[in-house]
Amino acid sequence: MEPLDTNPQIVEVESIPSWATTTTTTTTTTPHHHHTSTPCHSSPPFTVDEEINGKLCLWSGDASLLRVCAVVNSTNETLTEHTQPGLVLRAGPRLKVELRNDIKSCKTDQGAHIALRTVRRCLEHWGSSIDRVVMVVNSIDTSIYHLLTPLYFPRTPQEEEIGCCLLPADLGNEFGEPVVPDRQIRIIDNPQHKYEDVEDTADLAAQLHTSVSVGEHAFSHMEDDIDKQRLLGGQPSYTTADPETASMTSDLQHKQRYERLLRRAKNEDLREVSGIGCLYQCGLDKFGRPVVIFIGKWFKFNEINLDKALLYLISLLDPLVKGDYVIIYFHTITTTENHPSLSWIRHVYDMLEYKYKKNLKAFYIVHPTLWTKIMTWWFTTFMAPQIKHKVHSVPGVEYLYDIIDPEQLEIPAYITEHDMTINGIRYYRPISSPSS
Repeated sequence: MEPLDTNPQIVEVESIPSWATTTTTTTTTTPHHHHTSTPCHSSPPFTVDEEINGKLCLWSGDASLLRVCAVVNSTNETLTEHTQPGLVLRAGPRLKVELRNDIKSCKTDQGAHIALRTVRRCLEHWGSSIDRVVMVVNSIDTSIYHLLTPLYFPRTPQEEEIGCCLLPADLGNEFGEPVVPDRQIRIIDNPQHKYEDVEDTADLAAQLHTSVSVGEHAFSHMEDDIDKQRLLGGQPSYTTADPETASMTSDLQHKQRYERLLRRAKNEDLREVSGIGCLYQCGLDKFGRPVVIFIGKWFKFNEINLDKALLYLISLLDPLVKGDYVIIYFHTITTTENHPSLSWIRHVYDMLEYKYKKNLKAFYIVHPTLWTKIMTWWFTTFMAPQIKHKVHSVPGVEYLYDIIDPEQLEIPAYITEHDMTINGIRYYRPISSPSS
């Protein structure tokens, strides 16, 4: 390890431009429809403060190279994604032990909002003892933070006004910490008993010398059992306040999750999945669209590493789904060990970006059974109705020749042998010219 103060790569914090000196670009940080949005706040929750803005920096790089007094490194919930590997390398093996034994989880929901507002509140309370706060972001997070930072650290009155419309209704407590209703104490009247002989109601507001009307304050309005709401598929009210911001945040989080999976798919060794041969690209159909083949019999759901199976799916399809594509699933001679669970199918579907659904032009199921018909109906009816018209069940291989030439279709021999056994030979005459 190099001696202290001799590494030429060390970055001095003073060399990083502060947020106050960055260019204000309203057109890129503001959704075009914010003027028509109903403001969640009548006055700006965060006002322009040049001193605080001068203490904040957004920077993309290796956090381990910064000359700072302390580093806070965020990662995913299972601490498996090392966004700043230099930190672990420089801190040594003891940090790895602490990460493995002491830190259990690190929730990332609405992470950017929470990070920005807690830093803002921290600088408001203790800014006099802090010289600089450097928020280190990667290439994916940069756009998110440039979008949200003006809301919490406005540089102009215009950004203050935008904050009234786009900031969430719930900004946490005085330190920016989220207040989760699940964790608040629930109060009921006289839990042990009730008095039947009480004639007069005490005026608590008068006794406490407060202007708050007891019984009308938000604290006294209790929600239903939140666990029960979740079991029934509902959401607590705090998750549905300010739908516009919630939707924007959800889209950004979904994009982040997919980009993390794509990075892993490009970097991890997936040969244990690719070697099975159950998923591969096979030629083009009659419209020039790539065809992806999925062999159900070779997919052992309870034996395969499902995490790596998802990564391999992304690594194979991501280059293809930029345009139209077709998937053919062969359910030929499968057993229950080849059947993926409905929850895993839904998980995969939710992880994939919109382009996967939009550019999928057809999904063919060859040699369907009662199981595939029930699963297909349930999934496309209740979970993915937007692709219902794209899913087709065909009883034999030759029905595929309407959309793909036989020489373009490369499938295992056992499928064609089974097809001839149950359907015979030349049982279907394809249409002469396809129509899209």
